[in-house]
Amino acid sequence: TLSRWAFSGFCIRVPKTGRLEASGPEGVIHFRDPIHVKPETDWPASPWYDYTLSFDDGAIAGVALLDHPLNPASQWHNHRGIRMMNPCIVAPSAVTLKPGQPLILRYRLIAHDGALDAKQIQASWESWSKGLTPR
Repeated sequence: TLSRWAFSGFCIRVPKTGRLEASGPEGVIHFRDPIHVKPETDWPASPWYDYTLSFDDGAIAGVALLDHPLNPASQWHNHRGIRMMNPCIVAPSAVTLKPGQPLILRYRLIAHDGALDAKQIQASWESWSKGLTPR
């Protein structure tokens, strides 16, 4: 059994330089940063979240992290202060692994040089999420 916890598993981090803006399918995110010992403070389930960085020289870059619908339910330990995005399958509840049944997690990372709008990310998530089947 994987115990309930606020963060674990796959995570990405972006540089601590530049102004960070977090967004999701509904637009700019205004959730508080989660607390590492309180899974109930994690951000809600979402097909994807994006961190876009704007730099003093005018450059823009970022990453979008996509969560596949075949994954177990997740909450996201997305902490802007440490520039971390983490879809966490053990935040909603403990996860029990069964003998002979592998735990397969599917994520897609989109690194973008320049701005990437929500419609582009959503279209990528929709095409990718339909293209994989359970094992």
